[in-house]
Amino acid sequence: MLLLYYFIEQMEVDVIRSKTNVSLTHLEVGYLQLNYGDLCKQIRQGTYEGSYWQVVNRVRNAIKTATKFKLQSDGCPYSFDGPIVDARGQGNTSFQYAYRNSTVYCAKIGKNAVVKPEFAIGKLVGVKKFPSVMPVAALVPVPDEQTNDRVALLTPFYPASLVRFCGAIADDDILNAARCTLAAIVCFQKIGYCHGDIKPANMMLSNVDNVVVTIDFGSAALVGSFASGGTSDFYGLDATFGDIWYDRSCLAVSLAHLKWGDEFKDVKTISDFSLFCDGKGECTVVNVIKMLLNQELSIDELWKFMASSLDGEFYADASVLRPDLDATDV
Repeated sequence: MLLLYYFIEQMEVDVIRSKTNVSLTHLEVGYLQLNYGDLCKQIRQGTYEGSYWQVVNRVRNAIKTATKFKLQSDGCPYSFDGPIVDARGQGNTSFQYAYRNSTVYCAKIGKNAVVKPEFAIGKLVGVKKFPSVMPVAALVPVPDEQTNDRVALLTPFYPASLVRFCGAIADDDILNAARCTLAAIVCFQKIGYCHGDIKPANMMLSNVDNVVVTIDFGSAALVGSFASGGTSDFYGLDATFGDIWYDRSCLAVSLAHLKWGDEFKDVKTISDFSLFCDGKGECTVVNVIKMLLNQELSIDELWKFMASSLDGEFYADASVLRPDLDATDV
């Protein structure tokens, strides 16, 4: 299934497995393909002449012990090891690998005033323990800075976002992403917040099969605040940021982006977007998009449909995403 691997091209993973009888974890695949691109290319082309066991051991040792750019200081139990190539910060934030013992994290580094609120929201959301919402591990000072104005937000490291697969994903995977992301939206609304930045780039493959995790709380705002911000107009269309329907609009557009790529980038309003989807004919993805845009349906009704009507081997069990969700709990 598409969501099992970092890239659609997974030939090097299959070759390594056939040569060593070792199945790499999602994390190992992500690290291999992010940091050893030339080696992966050689494996795919059949020109690699080295030991495949060495490849496996190199990746595993790097994940466990990498301290090349070690910047630990008293009171900071994490080691930082260079930028995550495929992760791009917003404005004055950046991303680095971080390690503690044998665990690898993603460190979002930025000014305290920018990153600390995201940590606070992450802790608030984390009380709900939704598996499809990114947990936050810690907020630590960046030890190589001369001032105390920059901090690192530590979160799990996820192999890849769904933005890589836009226009090339099976409907089963799109619907699974829809259910996982809707659970995340429910979580935010239960604490009175709008996530504000639902899009494929913030839908991450996780190390738990079939669970897509929603990340990046930097744009979150109280429902009804109608503050300026939110994701690009491409996803938000003409929905009002901070409105209870904003995240649903962004999810609907994200599902369309996953299914049809950039085909509808000129669409600017929810009504025009609905007409665009009508022109695509009947399919489950289109029906889910229409339900997300239907303001007569409560989020509870949406969840019940997504949890009960999309069963199958490609979907995460709804009880895993939200065990205690019911009509009185939303």
